[in-house]
Amino acid sequence: MPTPLLETGLANSSSPNAQTPGECSIAFQRVVNFRDLGGVSTSLGRVRRGRVFRSASLQFASASDAAKLDMLGIGTVIDLRTEQERNDHGYSSDWQPRRSVHAPLVHTLWDRNEVGADDNPAAFLTAQYLKMLERGDVAHAVAAVADAASDGLHPGVLFHCAGKDRTGVLAAVVLSLLGADDASIVADYHHTANSMPALVALFSANSANQSAMVNQPAAFLESPPKAMENMLEIVRFDWGSMEQYALEHGVTTATINLLRISLLDC
Repeated sequence: MPTPLLETGLANSSSPNAQTPGECSIAFQRVVNFRDLGGVSTSLGRVRRGRVFRSASLQFASASDAAKLDMLGIGTVIDLRTEQERNDHGYSSDWQPRRSVHAPLVHTLWDRNEVGADDNPAAFLTAQYLKMLERGDVAHAVAAVADAASDGLHPGVLFHCAGKDRTGVLAAVVLSLLGADDASIVADYHHTANSMPALVALFSANSANQSAMVNQPAAFLESPPKAMENMLEIVRFDWGSMEQYALEHGVTTATINLLRISLLDC
């Protein structure tokens, strides 16, 4: 099988059906880093298009954005933000999801004092991602994705946080459980780098409380491939596979099977 390619040119592009850079990114007025995770070939099949999406914050969505979100058939939005973020920012007044599931991957935001100007961004981010995994809250989020994707009426599912890290971790876990290889997962993660300047600009121009997103250390805003590569390597070293990690942290075999049935074309 050719090496799958998703969202960027990190993988082999020899397959005519392989994902091309940014192919499934979808342009909005006031929603950034939005893309369909479908189309990637995996060891188990091909991820269905139009079923599972990721994005950054939806709090600034315009009426035009709302129409496009509805057109995509998104039935469930999985919100990975903290309770405080949801209370402070919620969703745009122009759009409310049909169904929202709260599945926070952290319960307090990172302390900007944890990272110095000279710290290695990849090492810092890998450490934060592993903390998310070790807390085990990913199990709730994976189950929510599987449940939403199996909805017979509105099977489209979108998951998001405020920026990109929690979303990137959940995307990595979901894609891995669907059989995607590291190159595809890392490519999706790194594609986010293209969207961060627009996201910071959006918060700067529209948020009354700008400090949380705008005045961050550079390491918080990067998505270096090595950060995700390291996370995936450590998961394999510590647990043997992403599937074994998931099973040991509360994801059931039934949930993994439902995820695959709902999101893969074999």
